[in-house]
Amino acid sequence: MYGENSNFNSIEKYRPFVYWRDSGQSADEVYEQVRLSAVAGVGGFIPIPVNDKSMESEEKCESLKRFYEKLLPASAEFGLAVAFTLDECIEQTVVRAEDNLWEDDIRSRKLVRHIHYCAQDENVKWQVFPGKLLSVIAYNEERDEVIDLRDHIENENVVYKLPRGNWRIVQYVSLPDHDSDRPNILSREASESYLEAAYSMFADLFDCYIGSTITHVYYANLAFKAVNRHDWCDSFNEVFETRYGFDPSPYYPYLFTTDGNNAPRYKALFSDCRARMLRDGYIAAVEDFAKKKGLSLIGTLSESKSTQCSPIMGDALLNNTATPGAVLDRGYLYGINSVKVAAGAAFGRAKRDIFVELYRGYKDKSYEIMMRDAAHAFARGANLPALHLPKPSESNQELASRLLRFTGAMRTCLENGRQVSDIAVVYPIYYLHSRVNMYSADISGFEYSDTPADADYMSVINSICLCAGHDVTLLHPDVIARSAHAESDRLRLVGMSDEGGFRIIVLPAQRVASLACMRVLRDYFDAGGRIIATGELPTKAFEFDPSDADKNDKEMVAISEHIFGKDALDSSVMKTYCKNTSESGGTALFLYFSKTGIDGVSMVSSLDLRRALASFKIGFDVFAPQMPKYETTGALNASFNEYTRLGLLKHLPDGGMFNHIHKRAGEKDIYYFANTTNRVCRTPVFLRGTHVPTCYNPETGGKWHEKYEYVSVFGKAYTRFEISMRPTTSLVIVSEGGGERKLAIDPSSLRDCTEEALGNKL
Repeated sequence: MYGENSNFNSIEKYRPFVYWRDSGQSADEVYEQVRLSAVAGVGGFIPIPVNDKSMESEEKCESLKRFYEKLLPASAEFGLAVAFTLDECIEQTVVRAEDNLWEDDIRSRKLVRHIHYCAQDENVKWQVFPGKLLSVIAYNEERDEVIDLRDHIENENVVYKLPRGNWRIVQYVSLPDHDSDRPNILSREASESYLEAAYSMFADLFDCYIGSTITHVYYANLAFKAVNRHDWCDSFNEVFETRYGFDPSPYYPYLFTTDGNNAPRYKALFSDCRARMLRDGYIAAVEDFAKKKGLSLIGTLSESKSTQCSPIMGDALLNNTATPGAVLDRGYLYGINSVKVAAGAAFGRAKRDIFVELYRGYKDKSYEIMMRDAAHAFARGANLPALHLPKPSESNQELASRLLRFTGAMRTCLENGRQVSDIAVVYPIYYLHSRVNMYSADISGFEYSDTPADADYMSVINSICLCAGHDVTLLHPDVIARSAHAESDRLRLVGMSDEGGFRIIVLPAQRVASLACMRVLRDYFDAGGRIIATGELPTKAFEFDPSDADKNDKEMVAISEHIFGKDALDSSVMKTYCKNTSESGGTALFLYFSKTGIDGVSMVSSLDLRRALASFKIGFDVFAPQMPKYETTGALNASFNEYTRLGLLKHLPDGGMFNHIHKRAGEKDIYYFANTTNRVCRTPVFLRGTHVPTCYNPETGGKWHEKYEYVSVFGKAYTRFEISMRPTTSLVIVSEGGGERKLAIDPSSLRDCTEEALGNKL
């Protein structure tokens, strides 16, 4: 297999970024490390401030500036790039400088709740608390009754005679967050002011390097960081009313309670509004800032596993649209889920670059583990890597060079391609939003929120990729509602080519969903489309108007029933699964939960999903029937403490997994296969269409041609060949000429390999 060698440098034009922590090196030491880095294959640096908890943020910023003073001229001499890092120490320095002017325009805000528990028939006279008053209500939890008291404020006091019952009066106030020194990421204006102030600290040094040596703006760990994730904004109510058409003030109690028939919808709207304010606030501001400076933007959100994103960082798919980014953090495979989220965001916005931060905080930095995780990231969709590596030295230069060569080669292979997959998974973000419950508690450290017990979408993705052996694209429901249309048995997004389109839609469990998205899926089903739903069907519409609370829900129930049938919505019906068909041949399957994952979330077994996909009898983009298969356990979704306690390798019987991805760039098809298991993978591979495949080993630069033949699978022409991949190896297959567009061959004249492509009988 590894016969003919060629110079892989012909496609290795990209040299990755590496992270470099300031540790007070001298100018000569910095120069020497830049030289060694250039020799090793580094393309640029993302500077990180000194890690010294005894230093104040202002001291760290000064040290960082001195580091740039040494790094920039050396990097310019060797032709290496440098990023402007928007670190937390810069945020703190800017906000504290504003404090000295007795101003709070930039500082972040938090939502504060004040509660007065009332006696029976009490005549209330209660002070209005300082801050931006967002809501003041009387709330009877037993009757789910709310009385808006904004018209009952007299001389800075709430004055009201309560009716009989068990009442409490609550004020909700937006205040500057003096517990943490951060900019207000929900405000565009505050974020712009922060970014300009941050740049001004380095402007005298940066101006002559901008656009030449300084090429990128970098941010990391973007999240809601107020205590208990109470980040808020003074303008929240105005933004909410403009977007959703009604005043949110009377409905603030539902943020802190699960009671009330419509509480999930109010929660979903509040969470969606906050997520969009982050997207239209800091993310839009830093995107515009980078463009004005002529720089590229890279960055990552917080919480690398990305399963329960709403309370931590809003809408992870939406907030990845400016600069799709993922991070593998602290240990082997932790964060792998975030790559699919970033890749889905890129696909929905027709972006090509998917940034990935590799090896952050890793304790075990063996070459094998580092190669495996890089391969995982590329096979999930990433193509723009930045690496945390040991300091370059003569002793570790070979190790660094191998990693840099591999990641650089993969970047070059995958940089311009757009993902090709047959299966789209609908992001259940509105259901995740509807399950957010705010709280007040004394907590230190990272605040993990429990994933809802039926939020199975990450398990669905992992089951399809790792057990069924098919790639998926995660799509935001807004993208489907805005850009998708049914065309025969395919769902196409605007701009998709004639041979493109999704052939199967998977709807993970979600009670609350986008009605606009479900209307598109109904049309797709009626046109002959195939849909799989897991665990729970939508019955509540995200689009909600308190003046007519049931209207959209009735339509949502009707759509779910139309697609999946009455039995699927009837909790008294007990079946293995439910199947429904449309007049035009559309098929919908509803699969019941059959297992509980390690993360505590209910899930459909991987084997059941594999069987459901096979039952459609369609020719998938790629078949690798003898690939190593992984039965999803939920381990990849667990919080870090649980993740490490369980020991991931116990749930990976072969130490890794088999992944693949297909990207198309113009007339070129690029397929990438990664075998990170501990055993040799030997399998026939079937690629849809007629290809002349050329194989590459991205680690060694080897190039060869496998023996191939054209065969028939489900009545379509496929290219069949054999692969044999050693443990922890990668394979790139390139086909020029556009695959299924290349040759017009009558499939009936070809050998039928349908049974072989399907593999073991299910």
